[in-house]
Amino acid sequence: MLKRFIKLCLVGFVAANFSGCVAVMAGLAESAKAKQTLNVSYSRAFDIVKGSFKTLDVQFVSADVRPNITQIKAKDTEERTVRIFITKISDSETSIAVRVGTSEAGKARAEQILQAIIDYSDLTSKQ
Repeated sequence: MLKRFIKLCLVGFVAANFSGCVAVMAGLAESAKAKQTLNVSYSRAFDIVKGSFKTLDVQFVSADVRPNITQIKAKDTEERTVRIFITKISDSETSIAVRVGTSEAGKARAEQILQAIIDYSDLTSKQ
């Protein structure tokens, strides 16, 4: 009985450590994200991000398109993974989040990419 109790405590300790690591990594990933809400439809936001790739120095890798969220993966000039999330909030409002790695340098780069997307949106809305 004592052996079972010790095994249970050991398994509980390991599980707590793993979940703690996951929580820390999730917090780091969220803090390295640049996010903006745009007053455009979901399909228009996808077109804006797609069109902004012409002005960015990132290379498209793949896209996972779903009814209410799209995840676009790309590589920047330093071979870091760029993830762009387009989330439908309502019929006329969309959230765009950009993440480049999990470091402060990645957050600065994510903010630059997001600003380029917003600038492209402003440019195309005036035409």
